[in-house]
Amino acid sequence: MQPVRRFRWAVEPLVAILFVLVWWASESDGFTDAVSLRSDTSFTSPYGVAVAAGFGLSVAVSRLSPAWSVGMTGTLLLAQLLFWPARFSQVSWTAYLFLAVLVFLLGLSAPPVSRWVVIPSLVAGAVVVTALLNFPSLSISGSYGTINGKSWDSIEIVQGAAVWCVVCLALAAGCWRYGRKARRVIEVESASAPSSEPAARTSTELLLAPLSPRERQIFYRVAEGLSNGEIASEEFIAETTVKSHVGSILNKLHASSRSELIALAYRPRVANTQSVTDRSLGN
Repeated sequence: MQPVRRFRWAVEPLVAILFVLVWWASESDGFTDAVSLRSDTSFTSPYGVAVAAGFGLSVAVSRLSPAWSVGMTGTLLLAQLLFWPARFSQVSWTAYLFLAVLVFLLGLSAPPVSRWVVIPSLVAGAVVVTALLNFPSLSISGSYGTINGKSWDSIEIVQGAAVWCVVCLALAAGCWRYGRKARRVIEVESASAPSSEPAARTSTELLLAPLSPRERQIFYRVAEGLSNGEIASEEFIAETTVKSHVGSILNKLHASSRSELIALAYRPRVANTQSVTDRSLGN
C-alpha cells in the first residue's frame, strides 16, 4: 500500500498525458499548422490544439490545486467563446471529454469546503460546452453548429441544445458524485489501515472501538467541521439520520459537544490525515 501512496501524485499527470495522446492520435488528420478559413470546419487550428492541451494540464494539476484547475478550465472555455480560432472542429470536439475526467478527479480531490465554488463552476461549464457544440454563431464556422451542422433557421438547434445541456449536466453530476464516493472509500480505508506504530494504533483503536463503521464515517465528517446538513449531502442520507449518529457518537465517546469531537480528531492517528489537511487548506 505504501508504494501506491508514494506515487499517488503521478496519477493525474499520467491520465492527462494519456488522454492528450489518444486525442491527438485519433484527430491528427484534422489539424492544420495555420488558421484556416472559417468556412472550413473540418480542421483544428493551433489555438484549438493549445486549448485541448490546456484541458490536459487542468487534469494534471487537479489534485495539486483544484481551484487553479477550475480557474484555468474556465479561462480556456471563455477564450473559445470570444476567439473563434480557439474553437474545436466538427471532429476534434471530443477534447471536451477531458472535462468529464476532470470533474471526476475534482470530486476525488477537492476539499468539502470548496464544493460551493466547484459545483456552480461545473454547471456553468456544462452550459458553455453545450453552447459551443450547438449554436452556429459559437462554432468555428460561425454558420453551422459544431456537432449537428445545422444553421440558425433549423428547429434542431433548439432541440439539440436542450438535449446536450441535459447530457452535459448529467455527465458532470455523475462524474462528481462518483468522484466523491471514491474519495469516501479512500478516506475510510486510510483511516482503518494498520499503522506501523503499535502504540498509536492501539490508541486509535481504543478511542474509536465503540463506534460502528458508519459512525466512524460521520465522526470523520464532523472532524472536517461539516454541519449536519453538509454531512447529509456528502453521505446521501437524511439530516435526521446524521443528527442521530452524532448523538450516538457523543454518547459513546463521552463528549459533550462537536468541538470536543473535533479536538479528539486532532489526536495523532485518529483523524484521517488527508481530511484534516483538506480542511486546513479550505480555511
